[in-house]
Amino acid sequence: MNARDGALSVLWLKVSSSVRTMALFIGCGAGLGRAALSQGTLLRRDLCSNGRIRTRTRTARDLQMNTRTESVKAALVSAIGGSFMLAPASVAAAYVQGTGLSPQWELGVDMGALSLALFGITYRYCVSESNAKNSMLQQGVVGAFAITRTASALRASPTCVPIPLQCGPPLGYFDYAMLFDGTVMLTESLLAFGFAAICLEFAFRKGWLLRME
Repeated sequence: MNARDGALSVLWLKVSSSVRTMALFIGCGAGLGRAALSQGTLLRRDLCSNGRIRTRTRTARDLQMNTRTESVKAALVSAIGGSFMLAPASVAAAYVQGTGLSPQWELGVDMGALSLALFGITYRYCVSESNAKNSMLQQGVVGAFAITRTASALRASPTCVPIPLQCGPPLGYFDYAMLFDGTVMLTESLLAFGFAAICLEFAFRKGWLLRME
C-alpha cells in the first residue's frame, strides 16, 4: 500500500467514525427534541394535595435550562454535520495546495470543528422563529463565519515586506499565492458551514432542535 492509499484509508476511517458518531448524537437529539416538544408549552399542570389541578407558568430557571440544552444540541449537530463535509474538503485542499496531511492540517481541522460548534449556537440565536424564512440572514451567518475563518487562516508570503505590507502582484497587498490559498480556504469554509446550516435546518424541521423564540 502506497502513501496515498494509506492516507485515503485513514480519511475513510475518520469519515466512517464521524458518520457513526453523528447518527448517535442525532438519535439522542431526536429523543431530547421529542421530550422538549411534549413539555415545551409554557404552562404545566400539577396535582395539588387536595386533588385539584392547578396551572403554573414555567420558571425562569426552566426556560434557561431548556435554552442551554438546545444550544448544546445545536453545537453538536453543527460540529458533527459540518465536520462530515469539512474532513474531505480539507483533505482535497491540502493536496491542491501541496501541503499534504501535516500536523498543521490536523490542527486546522480540529479548530474548524470547534468553529462549527460555535456556528451552531450562533445560527440558532440569529435564525430564530421570527425570521426563520429569511434566507438572506441564513446566508449572512454562513458567509460571516466562512470569511472570518478564511481571513484568520491567511499567511503572508515569504516575499512580503511590512509597514506597509507589500507582497507583489497582482494586488500588492495580496500576491497570487495568497489569493490562491484564500480562495481554497474560503471554498472549504463555505462548504463546511453551509452543510452545517443544512443539518441545523433539517433538525429544526424534524423537531429535534427548537429555534429561539
